[in-house]
Amino acid sequence: MADLISIDSKPELTYAIGHRGFGRTRRQDTVRDIPTENTIESVVKAFQAGVRVVEVDVVITADGDAFVDHDDYLLGGTFTCLNKLSTKELETIMPESSTLKNLLDAVRPYAKRKDEDIHPSGLVIVEIIAPTPLCDPLDESEGLLVEAVFAAVRDSKMVEQVKITAFSPSVLQLAGSVAPEIDRIISLNALQLLSVEEASETLGVEVVPIDKDIGLGLQWVAVYPQYRNVGYNSIAQFLETAVALGSTTLEIGKRVLFQMEAVSPGAGAALVAQLQSVCFFVNVWTAETVEEWPMIASMGVNGIYTDFIEEGVALQGK
Repeated sequence: MADLISIDSKPELTYAIGHRGFGRTRRQDTVRDIPTENTIESVVKAFQAGVRVVEVDVVITADGDAFVDHDDYLLGGTFTCLNKLSTKELETIMPESSTLKNLLDAVRPYAKRKDEDIHPSGLVIVEIIAPTPLCDPLDESEGLLVEAVFAAVRDSKMVEQVKITAFSPSVLQLAGSVAPEIDRIISLNALQLLSVEEASETLGVEVVPIDKDIGLGLQWVAVYPQYRNVGYNSIAQFLETAVALGSTTLEIGKRVLFQMEAVSPGAGAALVAQLQSVCFFVNVWTAETVEEWPMIASMGVNGIYTDFIEEGVALQGK
């Protein structure tokens, strides 16, 4: 992201990132005029409201298309895996949803080149959702998903406007080999900093260590059937992983910083400043209320994911 913001990673303004487009909303909210998340309508509405950056989530279909949705299985009790359904079938089941290619084609008019504005604008952060044990029990479809994402990005001619994010270092490692020219962002949540025993106690379910080696000395875990990811023994190990993967932007869950602040006031802001001093950009997710925005912004972060888009736009830089 360093090519689209100031070369100095300390923010001139804290910008809003439209979470899943116009905010996390599983179904259209006609009362508040909020479209369904992760749809063309949601992303376009966010850009029209003044958001400079949006984020969407991507999984893979049975016919190998990158499809915009947060989960790789259907919710509502059926748990049908999206990789067992064709794109045509999914568009019938979820008529508001689309392929990543179609979404990027629709938002191309909002893209700005870096010489038009020193701040990011018209950017789409694509979160590649690592396949779950439910839908990929042998853990063998990550490569197909990554290739499908970059095929869509290139076909839509949005290479300069797309950033890739993932919690999975494996996904990002594959992304770096397939499309090294596209920026990669690594994400962290508070659970990833817990031991296996602590995570099991927090979640109330068994967290199982698994044997997965991508050459970075990381411990991988699974919560069957819906979660497979990596744990870190410290924030330092997370940063070492980011450097190894070539990530220049970090996305940190707000609870990581809030917990640091609760233990030692100012510790979260100090971490953000330290990261920026070594040329990382720092985004935080997610401001779910208007009151959370100033709490997060006070730490000096670059970007804030938000579910309250119009309010987030108004608070940018404050």
